[in-house]
Amino acid sequence: MKPRGAPKDQRLESVALAQVDGDCATGVRTIISPLTGVPSHYVRSLISYFVGLQYSRLPSMREFVTTMWERGVKEMMRLTAVNEGRMQSVIDNYERDIGETIEVSAKTMVEVIQRDGLKVVVTEQPFLKHVFNTAKMVADSVIRASWQILRAPVEAGFMLCDAPVAVVPPRGVRQIGFHVPRTVTYVPLSRAACLRVSRYGRRPLQYRYIDGQTAALINQNIAANSDRFIMGPSRRELETVVDLSRCQVPYEMPRATFQRHEQNDDGSFEVVTVNPRNYFYLPDGRTP
Repeated sequence: MKPRGAPKDQRLESVALAQVDGDCATGVRTIISPLTGVPSHYVRSLISYFVGLQYSRLPSMREFVTTMWERGVKEMMRLTAVNEGRMQSVIDNYERDIGETIEVSAKTMVEVIQRDGLKVVVTEQPFLKHVFNTAKMVADSVIRASWQILRAPVEAGFMLCDAPVAVVPPRGVRQIGFHVPRTVTYVPLSRAACLRVSRYGRRPLQYRYIDGQTAALINQNIAANSDRFIMGPSRRELETVVDLSRCQVPYEMPRATFQRHEQNDDGSFEVVTVNPRNYFYLPDGRTP
């Protein structure tokens, strides 16, 4: 964070997130080995929160949160600047509740806002709150789902990327979300292991060996979900996955778009759409 008039404060990374990342890493090491027995609720909680953080702390998510707050603040400003009477009421309430006097007149405020003379600057706070709130919501969803630890064959392995939580809808469905029926989520845990989360047919944790074709399809979904980069030990394998997943160039559409459908002096109606990526399925149409 960058407090006003002070140097950058990195305690969030060096203290809070460092502790969380360490705990989550312990959970990952525990769950990828079936020799450790049935994982405890605590270990599953760590993994669930790990998934939530990997989903929420992305640069693309920051862009989404920043855009959402910018649009929200601008809409609030538009509504308060409908006329001088409404603006004066807002000023009076502010002075009463905060105890500070606003020297600018209601008329001037209305004129400045209506000519778009104020710039909205969103700080780090909304995104940081979003990171932890969203991580908890995702974790609450993940821990109630069915889990499989997929094991890749020796000659293959799972890719890593900067957006590792790949949410894959069923074939033919364009709505994206953890709660869309028959959606499967992939989270690579290591080169040899990948967490597969599904809300369909909840069952106890399973460990499943998969073939090279299935691992390749999962890697394509992981690569297609990336924002900027993917990682792997083999250049040839990386080039193949990039080519098959069609992620050589960035998506034209952002992960989410905002569209305002209605607007008047009392409010507006805006729809936020999560845009689909490229998805890959088994020959019979099932999710890998």
